[in-house]
Amino acid sequence: MTEKRKMFLIYLAIGFVIAVAVLIYRWDAEKLISFQLCDATFVAGGLLVSVGGLKFARNGGTFDIMVYGIDSALRITFPSAFKERKDADFVAYKERKRESRKPATAELLSGAVYLVLAFICLVIYHLQA
Repeated sequence: MTEKRKMFLIYLAIGFVIAVAVLIYRWDAEKLISFQLCDATFVAGGLLVSVGGLKFARNGGTFDIMVYGIDSALRITFPSAFKERKDADFVAYKERKRESRKPATAELLSGAVYLVLAFICLVIYHLQA
């Protein structure tokens, strides 16, 4: 099993746990099960897609300048609390971080699966109602 498939299955399991938690928390006997499943899968899908979107933005370097700035400010303020600096400038910091980042495809795809399930449950709910 490849690392991508393994991470995809892990995020599917996380989404399942989220969906079950939402079902337990929001259980209402008066509502149709398709309505409750729609809510649960939408919450799971929304959370996974949101996490994947933030990870995608991070991989693009969106938050690098903030982290580098805070790190620089803390190093200037408390020089004895930190070891020597790894990167001399922002460009070197950004390149070093880019090498260690993993893609966000597992989160985005597993979230998309749950959003498709939510849409299917929504269609079923509207056909029943």
